[in-house]
Amino acid sequence: MKNTFTVVKALLIFSALSIILSGCLITEVDQTTSVSPNGTFTSVITVTDITADTNPHEGAVAVLVPEDWTFESGTYDSDAGVGSFVLDPNETPVYGNLDSLLAPPSGMKWIRLLSDAAYANDANATHEATVNFNVGSTTGEFAIGYMVTKNAADLLDGLNTADIDSDNAWADTSMNHMVTVGATDVADDPIVSEYYLDQNYPNPFNPATSISFTLLKKEHARLSVYSVLGKEVAVLVNQVLPAGINTFEFDASSLSSGTYIYKLETGSFVQARKMLLMK
Repeated sequence: MKNTFTVVKALLIFSALSIILSGCLITEVDQTTSVSPNGTFTSVITVTDITADTNPHEGAVAVLVPEDWTFESGTYDSDAGVGSFVLDPNETPVYGNLDSLLAPPSGMKWIRLLSDAAYANDANATHEATVNFNVGSTTGEFAIGYMVTKNAADLLDGLNTADIDSDNAWADTSMNHMVTVGATDVADDPIVSEYYLDQNYPNPFNPATSISFTLLKKEHARLSVYSVLGKEVAVLVNQVLPAGINTFEFDASSLSSGTYIYKLETGSFVQARKMLLMK
C-alpha cells in the first residue's frame, strides 16, 4: 500500500530523512534489497496508531517471504514496551485466516509473528519492529509483503483499504517490496547505484555488531553512534573511504542496554538508523 517513510521520535535529533505519511498503520518499511543465498534478510517496519486501546493485545506482524526462508529473530521498540517477537503458535491466528484473505503466490508463504507480551497503548503511539530471516537457496527477485493488526478477533474484517487511519483501521498491509536473492561478484572497482546505510547485524546485539554502508564514490565519511537523548557515544570512522560497501564493527561493551542511533554523514548524504543493545 505504501513505500514512503515516517521519521520516528528518536531520529528527530537529526535532519528529516523521510516523508511523513498520515493515515493507515504501516507508515514505514525499510528492508534489505539484495542478499546472497543462505544469507540474512532484515526489515524494519514502523507502525503508528492514532487510536488509543485500553485492552492489552499482543502486537501481530506477518511477512510474506519465499517458501525456503525461516524466521531467525525479531524485536520491537514501542511507545508501549520493548521486547522480542515469537512465531505465532496458533494454527489459525486470533485475528483471522490470513492465507484465505491474502493467498500467498506460488513459492511464497506468510510467516506470522506475535510480540512476547501484551500491551495497551495511548493514542498516536509509534511501534517499530525489526525482523530477521534466514534466506534459503532459491535465487531470483521476490515481492516481500507485510501485514500488521491489533490482534483481536476478526480484525482482518477491518483491513484498511484506504490511506486513512481510523477506528475501523484494525489491520494494514504494505506489499511488493522487492528483494533480489543471488550471488554477487565483487569487482576490484565496485559499481554502485545509490548511497545506502544498512541495518546493523545482528540486531539486537550483545556486545558487538557490524554496520555496513555503500558509498557512490571515494570520499570522506563519518559513522557515529548516539544515545536516544542525542549524546554522541562513539565514532566508528572519520576518514576518506573507497566507493562501494564499507563495514565496521561496533563494540558496545562499555554501554548499558537500550536503543542507540547510528548515523552516516558524507559530503552529499546523511542517514541514521536505530539499533538495540540487549545485555
